[in-house]
Amino acid sequence: MRLALTIAYDGSAFYGSAYQPRLRTVEGDLASCLVDMGAIESAAGGVVHMASRTDRGVSAAGNVCAFDASLGPESLLPGLVHTLEDIWVTGAAVVDDRFHPRHAAGKTYRYYLPGQGLEVDSMRQAAQIFVGRHDFSAFAKLDGRNPERTVTDVGVEQRDGLLVIEITGTSFLWNQVRRMVAAMAAAGRGDITPEEVAQMLAGAGGRDPGIASPEYLLLARVSYQPAIAWRPVSGSIRFLERRMADMAARHALFGDMHTLAAGVASK
Repeated sequence: MRLALTIAYDGSAFYGSAYQPRLRTVEGDLASCLVDMGAIESAAGGVVHMASRTDRGVSAAGNVCAFDASLGPESLLPGLVHTLEDIWVTGAAVVDDRFHPRHAAGKTYRYYLPGQGLEVDSMRQAAQIFVGRHDFSAFAKLDGRNPERTVTDVGVEQRDGLLVIEITGTSFLWNQVRRMVAAMAAAGRGDITPEEVAQMLAGAGGRDPGIASPEYLLLARVSYQPAIAWRPVSGSIRFLERRMADMAARHALFGDMHTLAAGVASK
């Protein structure tokens, strides 16, 4: 039986999603847990297949994995929910044996950027330059694959002092999203113009804006055609809510730290 799962995870806890010997990864933790439960025979790389290989530090709300299991979801899901740490299983589906999660119709990423000092209109102008099918050689770490990719939508939303950049495409090259974000942020700071971003995309060179940090990147969702009828896994959501409450407490702690420290510094 081939079982597919939608998973969320805290990327700061892992050395990326793909299996690496002797390093903690999302795939490695999933495979080890499944072996302990008797669902699969080996925790080696390539047994659990991932829709997207996220880099070290990158988090996910809706990555997808699939594997051939000797146990059904009724037996597997409770164990996964209560055993996995920093990974939350949010949906499950029994899929066709030919299903591979990497054959997705689209992927959406979100990047969370402090908005202070950034010109939003310039960022939005730069964002629209990326929409369409382009050669993204100037905005990726090339690995021999075809550098042409289709970006279907890029949006920049203001939210509580942050800028949330959402990028949707059919597939992405290595580091493509983070390099696109870096270019948009550079345009927002006035370091480069949207026109220079267009020139870079066209292969005309220009100032390299660098690459955005992985810790603020989220793989929001992966879509398929036809759509998969996911069965919700509510138990994991409760554990995720506990993590959110812990982080809210830390946020309040740092807020008070700033207020108290600023009071001392002003005396």
